[in-house]
Amino acid sequence: MCRARGTLSLCILMLFCSTGWTGTEIQEIYESSYYNNNDGLLAVDNSTNTCFESGRERAPWLALNMAALTSVKGVFIQGLLAPMGYSVSVMTGCDRIGRSLNCRVTQHCVYQDVMPTWESHDTYVTFDCGRSLNGTHINIAAVENKIVKKLRLCDIQFMV
Repeated sequence: MCRARGTLSLCILMLFCSTGWTGTEIQEIYESSYYNNNDGLLAVDNSTNTCFESGRERAPWLALNMAALTSVKGVFIQGLLAPMGYSVSVMTGCDRIGRSLNCRVTQHCVYQDVMPTWESHDTYVTFDCGRSLNGTHINIAAVENKIVKKLRLCDIQFMV
């Protein structure tokens, strides 16, 4: 359950919060690939004990289709390996083409910090979206390069 304190509150992805009670559900989750049936739902299942893991590829990604336009100020991810090699985007005007998303407006959040967690050996990685970015989709992706890697996400939270 999510209760607002002060002007902002951090909440698990399944429920976005600000002052008072609000809610936005995830309509669909898209991923570039997955490993051992670990689909993207594991990144937003309110558990840090389960993780989404992509297959090995050059630019793995996970996209969340929110049911409504949402204003996002920051994104916090637990379980992301090598955070400097990844990006977070807030997108609108998206169409699904095969396994890919084609979006007309993409705004980027900036890697900010790594914080240790008390529950496990993982860390929370913070991406700052600066001012509020409005979008219907959130995309977490590895920066494309020649290195083959996996995308691992155990918990995703937003500041709205």
